[in-house]
Amino acid sequence: MIASSVAMNERPADRISFEAAQSAVIDGVGVLPSETVPLREALGRVIRQDVVCDTDCPSVDVSAVDGYGFASQSAAGASRAVPVTLRIVVTVKAGAIPVMSLGEGECAAIMTGGPLPAGSDTVVAAEDIQARGDLVVVTSPAPSGACVTRRGDFARTGETLGLAGRRATAQVLGALAAFGATTVSVSRRPRLGILATGDELVGCEAIPELGCVRASNLPMLAALASDIGCDVVDIAIGRDREDELARQIERWETFAAIIISGGVSTGKFDLVPGALRAVGAEIVFSDIRMRPGGRTIFARKRDSAFFCLPGSPIGAMVAFLMIARPGLLAMMASSAAVPTPFWLRTTARLDKEWTLTAGCAYGGGEVGANAETSGRTTGLRGRAARTWFVPARCVQSNRDKGLWVEPLAGHGVRGALVLARVTCLIRIDEKTQSVEPNQMVDVFMLQTDGSLTGAAGI
Repeated sequence: MIASSVAMNERPADRISFEAAQSAVIDGVGVLPSETVPLREALGRVIRQDVVCDTDCPSVDVSAVDGYGFASQSAAGASRAVPVTLRIVVTVKAGAIPVMSLGEGECAAIMTGGPLPAGSDTVVAAEDIQARGDLVVVTSPAPSGACVTRRGDFARTGETLGLAGRRATAQVLGALAAFGATTVSVSRRPRLGILATGDELVGCEAIPELGCVRASNLPMLAALASDIGCDVVDIAIGRDREDELARQIERWETFAAIIISGGVSTGKFDLVPGALRAVGAEIVFSDIRMRPGGRTIFARKRDSAFFCLPGSPIGAMVAFLMIARPGLLAMMASSAAVPTPFWLRTTARLDKEWTLTAGCAYGGGEVGANAETSGRTTGLRGRAARTWFVPARCVQSNRDKGLWVEPLAGHGVRGALVLARVTCLIRIDEKTQSVEPNQMVDVFMLQTDGSLTGAAGI
C-alpha cells in the first residue's frame, strides 16, 4: 500500500500512476468473510470454494439425439446401392434403463438422453435415416460413438470445478448443480453508501432551479455498484459543509465501503479531504496521472474503504470503473478484480495535445495537431502525460464485418448523450501522444458481468 496521507496541494510529481493507484486499492482493501447460500441466491456473487463432483454425469452412455441406436459393425458396408435393414425391437426414453440386449439386425428407437442398450455403440439421428414401420433402412456406415454422449462427458466423479474467485453466472450455477452442489460458499456482499456532494445538487425527481443540477451520479453509481454484487444500503446528497459531510460519513461507519462523488479537487468548497480527516480516515492517495477521474481519493478507516470520485458524470464513471470497481471486487476476493482489455481498431484519430488545446477531454475525427507525434513514447508533459480513458462505443464495420471502436465526443458536448451511448473505454497510456485511425487500441468493455452485447447494445 502507498503509505500516509497525500496533501491536496501536492505537486504534479506527487501524483501516482494509474497502475500504482489500482494496485494500492486492491492491496489496501480487506477481504470480506464468506457465507453459504443456496444456489438460487448465488447469482452474481463471488465464489469462495472449489466444488468436487459426487457422481458421473451422465451416469451411462446416452444418445445425444432422437434417433436409432445399433451396433456400428452391422451397418459397416451400408450404401445406397446395398442398404442395410434393421428391425426396431425396443424404444428407449431418457431415464429408462433398457433390460434387453440388441442382437444381429436389431436396433432401438432411442430418445435424446436415453441410455444405449447393450449391443449398440452408435446412434443415427431420425432425420438422417429412413423408417418404415418397425424397420429402418441404413444407407451409409455409422461410425462407433456417433451421436453418443459418453458416461461422465459432462462431469466425472472426483472432478473439481476450480471456481474460487469467479462470479457465479447462470452457466456456473448450472455446472455447480450438475456436480451435486445445492449450496455454495460466496463472499458477503459489501454494504455501502453513496454520497453526492454540492449545494447545487437536487434530487433527480426535482426541476432544478437556476444554477442547480440533478444528482444524476447517484443512480448511476448505485447501479454500477449493484451490478458487481454490492448491497447499496443508502444514498444521500451532502451539502458544502465539512461538519455535515463528516457526520454523514460517521453514520455509515459500519459499511464496508463509502462512495463519494464531488468535493475532491482543490477548490475552496472541495471539502471531502477535510471531512475524511475529521473522522479519522487515512488518505492513501488523492491524485492519479489519469484523465478523466484523476482527482480520485482512496482512503481507509478500520474496515471501511472510501472511494471519492469526481463530480462530473463522465469522470465519476471512469473513476468508478477503473479504480473503485477493482477495489470492491478485490474486497469480495474476485480473481478478476483488474479488468482485461480487448484489442480493437479505432475509427478516428485521438491526439492528447489537440484535445487539451480544444478545451475538451476527448478527441475524435481526423482533426488534430502534431500528427508526426503519433505513437511517441517520450517527451509528454503536464496533463498529456497521463493515462487517458476515452468513452467510446463498438461499431460493426461494413467493410470487414468486424468490430471497431468509435470514440465519442467529450464532456461539455452533450455529456448525457455520451453516457447513454458509451459501451466501452479506450485506454491511451501516459507515454503515448496520439493514435491514428485503424490503429489497435486497448478497449475495456462496460459489460463485464458475462452478459453478451448484441447489435442493439452496440
